[in-house]
Amino acid sequence: MDSFSEKIAREFVENIRGKFNIHDVIVYGSRARGDFRPDSDLDIAVILNDETDPRRTKMLAITDIGTDLLLKHFILVSPFTVLRHEWENPRTLQQKWFIDNVKKDGVSVWMH
Repeated sequence: MDSFSEKIAREFVENIRGKFNIHDVIVYGSRARGDFRPDSDLDIAVILNDETDPRRTKMLAITDIGTDLLLKHFILVSPFTVLRHEWENPRTLQQKWFIDNVKKDGVSVWMH
């Protein structure tokens, strides 16, 4: 991962860390692999510990933070939220392949 992507990812983490019960934040995709283009987005998986609050509400709030970073740094931050039990047992998800790819290529930028 390049230094600019890491800087934006860490700023994203600082903006969400105190607001949500987060287990891990992982950059994945072309920016994690290092084969990105200048217009590539920053794909970020946010693994949430908390299973009691509606994920949809959290997902929208986390996406808003990504939008704020787009306006500030001109890079699209594309967060994807997943619950910790889904992350640890991806066979329960229809997108198991997606979790497998994030685990294979992803770079953790914060872990609780």
